[in-house]
Amino acid sequence: MIGMGFVAYNWAMKNRASFETVPKEGQEYGKGKTTEQCADAAIKRLGSTAFDISKQVSAQMFITGCLQTAQRSEELCATAPRQTEVIKIGQWSAEQCKKRNSDNPQGCAQMFQLVAASCHR
Repeated sequence: MIGMGFVAYNWAMKNRASFETVPKEGQEYGKGKTTEQCADAAIKRLGSTAFDISKQVSAQMFITGCLQTAQRSEELCATAPRQTEVIKIGQWSAEQCKKRNSDNPQGCAQMFQLVAASCHR
């Protein structure tokens, strides 16, 4: 357990700069874009099916920043379940990822869970 904490701490210290820059990149990208375009850009950041914690965290930070400045995608958000509908969100997220032929379905689904949350703010 202590070893995992040490590894996590070292990883966080090594990647500290990206914690500040990546959300700002997302905010800049989101200006003039839609929530759907933010999701597509974040999915591209995820890459392939191989789980990579750095890419996953980076994509989540990017989309979080992007969704703050992007315009709401009315068509996409009309179909997004509310956060209280946990099973429906999982199904909807998987469906969105399938439509986009995502190479990383788990990471992609996490991006669309963030999109769904932003649709209902």
